[in-house]
Amino acid sequence: MTTTIANIVLDLPIPQAFSYRIKNDQLVQPGIRVRVPFGTREKLGIVLTVESCSEAEAERLKEIAACLDVEPILSFEIMQLIEFCSQYYHYPMGATLFTALPATFRQLNRRKSAQKKAEQYILTEQGLQQAGSLPTQARVQQALWIKLKTGAVLSSDCNIQEKKIIKRWLEQRWIQTEQTKAPSSPALQPLLALNTAQQQVYAAIQHTEGTFSPFLLHGVTGSGKTEIFAHLVQHFQPKQILILVPEIRLATQMETRLRRYFAAHQLVVLHSDRPAGQRIYDWQQASAGGVSVIIGTRMAIFTPLPDLGLIIVDEEHDSAYFQQDGLRYAARDVAIVRAQRKNCPIVLASATPALESWYNAKIGRYHYLPLLHRARKATLPSVQLLDTRVHKTPSGLALEMEAAIQQRLDIKQQSLIYVNRRGYAPALYCHECGWAAQCHRCSVRLVMHVSNNTLRCHHCGYQEKMKSACPECGNLDLHPGGFGTQRLEQYLRQRFPAARVLRIDQDTAQGEQNWQSMQDAIQTGNVDILVGTQMIGKGHDFPNLTLVAVVGADDALYSTDFRVSERLFAQIMQVGGRAGRAQQAGQVIIQTRFPQHPLYQALQRHDYAGYAEILLSERKQAGFPPFVYQAVLRADAPTMDRALDFLQQAKNVYRCPDAILSFDPIPDNMPRKAGRERALLLVQSSHRKKLQEFLRQWAQQIYALPKRGVHWHLDVDPLQL
Repeated sequence: MTTTIANIVLDLPIPQAFSYRIKNDQLVQPGIRVRVPFGTREKLGIVLTVESCSEAEAERLKEIAACLDVEPILSFEIMQLIEFCSQYYHYPMGATLFTALPATFRQLNRRKSAQKKAEQYILTEQGLQQAGSLPTQARVQQALWIKLKTGAVLSSDCNIQEKKIIKRWLEQRWIQTEQTKAPSSPALQPLLALNTAQQQVYAAIQHTEGTFSPFLLHGVTGSGKTEIFAHLVQHFQPKQILILVPEIRLATQMETRLRRYFAAHQLVVLHSDRPAGQRIYDWQQASAGGVSVIIGTRMAIFTPLPDLGLIIVDEEHDSAYFQQDGLRYAARDVAIVRAQRKNCPIVLASATPALESWYNAKIGRYHYLPLLHRARKATLPSVQLLDTRVHKTPSGLALEMEAAIQQRLDIKQQSLIYVNRRGYAPALYCHECGWAAQCHRCSVRLVMHVSNNTLRCHHCGYQEKMKSACPECGNLDLHPGGFGTQRLEQYLRQRFPAARVLRIDQDTAQGEQNWQSMQDAIQTGNVDILVGTQMIGKGHDFPNLTLVAVVGADDALYSTDFRVSERLFAQIMQVGGRAGRAQQAGQVIIQTRFPQHPLYQALQRHDYAGYAEILLSERKQAGFPPFVYQAVLRADAPTMDRALDFLQQAKNVYRCPDAILSFDPIPDNMPRKAGRERALLLVQSSHRKKLQEFLRQWAQQIYALPKRGVHWHLDVDPLQL
């Protein structure tokens, strides 16, 4: 006699599935979530396979406690994609599967089926007229009415007080469920006509429907890539279109732009800042094929989409597509694999493509689509280099830079000061004895934040009160080292007292509403000077911004990371692209000690292609990607000796074949982080397949090594070393 058992994976850091017996009344199939006993507790698991075995074997197994889904929560296509990620990135299948699920579905206490949908409430015509009748002191009612006016509200996102109000308003017919009536959409705008260059790009992509065709859309800032996306969305409907963006703020911006042309029920946005209930509802709508346009950050690549017809990866070069913990994957690369398996076209779009993407286009692996001029007769900004060896910058800004800002103020145009360092200053020094404020948990200096008089570590979160005297020699005259956004903001307010200065960084732009209010202030002309980090350098269109001043760019050139010049070029070109987006001419001024550096010379010419060729030549000579494939084994431990010893054991445990080059273990570039010592071991090969074969065998041996408090992970195709 035989019986059926299920092989189930759990969210554990081990590459193993566990077998459980299926009860007679349980409908178990691959892709559903189950509750299973594990040790002395119960854990959430996902069924991988169902198979038969003898009753004698099954008797030794524990039973599945409960099935949480009626139908698979993940489609067969996504299960296969996740299996690929698990194998390619050498990460346990269970932990990979759970990474792909929305957070709510990873919770054991979620008893209801994932297929059950929350109710969605909207205001009726009668409800829209009730704003004046709400008591002024009834803050919960006021806030709920504003939320409902903005859009639909899910029952699962309401607290107890709000649910009581909703019950009463339903009786008064101020609100209704979405099932009663779909929310009305604002009048839609017709798509903007494409110019000749845009039309050529659009035509090349539209003819590849139903085939795997990877495109690299190299479009300069302001060239109208979003208009092309809108036309592609219209063409590929009713197929589903997945649009990936690197950051939450860019997802909101893309949503705003596309909602002009497409009805609300056609489009959903998926990212971690969405209310949990709304995110689940939208994820379910997309998974059921109920929406045609899905905009999301990197995690959206794992959304089940039954009728996927096109993938667009905007700002494809951006490092935010790389997950830096848990499953360390590159969403752009996974998107290419998904498009290939789904047999649909994929568009990688950027003004500064990743060097790997550029190389793939160069050798014909991707179709290259250039869009090298701005749309609507706008011109690219001029780029000026200020040699700081000649033009001194005691306040952080050269006098010529200040004069350019004043010129914009005189003609009522906006300026952006770009410095990719938040805080007041990157360091606090004593000039008498050389002491500098260090983080006790990381091998970095503490950053000054004068707004709350603290020294902070931007890596582990440690903070302490600002020092009033040097702890080494007692000197009272401590000095800030370098310039951050706070320090430049303070100086600009003093230097231009009549100007309205706005600082935009992680400290000020917390929350979607705060960021939206900042954008509104810029768009409506209530800001004269912006001071910001790279978060303001992507995708934003500020028509009255005509000057971009770049400060402190040289700092990045001292890095040991071989990708740093590629990233710096992209950052400056992206932020410089904010200038002169409308009919007004733009100007970019870069302060540098190295005006003859090839990077700055290429920026002056807007010559991405020329600089990319220089970088490719350097990388080929040095044996770096894209000419080799790399993987890094990283380890952290209480002491550096223990981390290095573990890596040496890992190196010795499995002999490298001739096609694999293995380096010696070394301390990480930042050896200490959050109180743990870090080291790495690099392996590489000129053959991706041979590297993968080696990693598969090697990882199995590493799992068997004694850990002694060591944490380790493999980083395949690492973003940085």
